[in-house]
Amino acid sequence: MKLTPEGRRGVDAYTAQELHEFLVADAVKRHATYLPWAVAAYERIGEQRRIGAEAAYVVVVDEVEALTGLRLMPVG
Repeated sequence: MKLTPEGRRGVDAYTAQELHEFLVADAVKRHATYLPWAVAAYERIGEQRRIGAEAAYVVVVDEVEALTGLRLMPVG
């Protein structure tokens, strides 16, 4: 199985909560998550939580802002 640059498996290997935690942790560390993986993660979170990918992104950004005071996600 091919891993992401962060050493992660495909998003199907993780729960919505695990994906959420990875995305938040990366942002708090100001690490740009591998973009194709991040997009797939937001889609999977949105699907599993029945809120949609865009809403999943907003939930992650809200938590990052609460933790860091910044409303930005690092991009690479």
